[in-house]
Amino acid sequence: MDQVMERGNVMTKKKSDSVEVANPSTDSKCSAQSHSPLHRLAEKKVKENETNIQEMLPPNEVSQLLHELRVHQIELEMQNDELRRVQEANEALRVRYFELYNLAPVGYLILSKQGMILEANLTAATLFGVDRAALVKKQITNFIYPEDQNIYYLHCKSLFEFGETKACELHMMKKNGTKFWVHLDTTVAQDVDNKPVYHVTLSDINERKLREEEIKKEKETAQLYLDIAGSMLLVLDVAGNISLVNKKGCEILDGKNDELIGMNWFDHFPPKEEKEKLKDVFVTLMRGEIKPSVEYVENLVISKKGNQKWIRWHNTIIKNTKGTIIGTLSSGEDITKHKQLEEELEKSKARLDLATEASKIGVWEHDLVNNTSIRNLIHDQIFGYNKMISEWGIKILFEHIIPEDRSSVQAAFDRA
Repeated sequence: MDQVMERGNVMTKKKSDSVEVANPSTDSKCSAQSHSPLHRLAEKKVKENETNIQEMLPPNEVSQLLHELRVHQIELEMQNDELRRVQEANEALRVRYFELYNLAPVGYLILSKQGMILEANLTAATLFGVDRAALVKKQITNFIYPEDQNIYYLHCKSLFEFGETKACELHMMKKNGTKFWVHLDTTVAQDVDNKPVYHVTLSDINERKLREEEIKKEKETAQLYLDIAGSMLLVLDVAGNISLVNKKGCEILDGKNDELIGMNWFDHFPPKEEKEKLKDVFVTLMRGEIKPSVEYVENLVISKKGNQKWIRWHNTIIKNTKGTIIGTLSSGEDITKHKQLEEELEKSKARLDLATEASKIGVWEHDLVNNTSIRNLIHDQIFGYNKMISEWGIKILFEHIIPEDRSSVQAAFDRA
């Protein structure tokens, strides 16, 4: 394939190994008016040199020499073009480096082993509120909050001992004394003289830390409200692990908050004979295959110390914003004493029934507040019934009292 190269008034046409050289003199006549005096002077000297060469050398050698000179000229021009392209590429790299290094979203520092700042990017200077030149040769500790100096000391100590990339979070200070949170990553490197240096990146995490503190305060406030509650409040995740428990819950379960968090409820707190059954029901519930069938349920719970306690539960399902089940929230009331009283009452009632049956005494008790009555079978049998009738109140009682005694009985009721 033919190649044509043109530079100024010189053109060469190359095909295989044959070369034809155009005479520049004809083209120069046409453009002489537009050339500068210096160009015309140079052109004149070139012609004189060509004339001298032509007089000194045979024609064929003159043509070859001119060809070689023009090839060399084109090579120089091509080298100039390549050099210009390399310079443009280097300039683009320089701009790219400036953007990546100085305009990076994090601060970059190079420190000496003694903690002196050797280099800093613009982002780091902006973080500290100073000019970049003002950072160089300053100790990094000048910008670390006094109360967090020990954090940085331990950070460097660990880095020096293990030589790995280390990270920490601490307070640093701006030039005006304002403190802010920084995430600091440090690696050990070597400079051009093979001396150890520290490469440090600084990330401004002040907003995240402030938000974390707000969330912590909100959580503490919520925990305070939970602890004031007189009932146990308990949150289980989908695996049945305790993720939240209030103060009352800790008292009932005989454990500290940090001890109870993370414990699996079904592995530790139900009676042994009920563990698997309750766990299966919970798993099915978490899958959404069933819904809670009752609002309240009473279960026996075994505390960490082995104490048995009756709890009346109110349970509800917890879902996230997508409607996915993520656990349960339960409020539990310790009804152990109530259960004990019920058991004592049942025992007393059983003993009373046994005594009344043995003595053939009819018993009837009427509550004047809620207008309810209890009685035994002998009572109804005394009034001529073979079995207990469905209802027995004051009205029915007066129907069974002879008229002349009703006033005295009514007076007794009135006094009561």
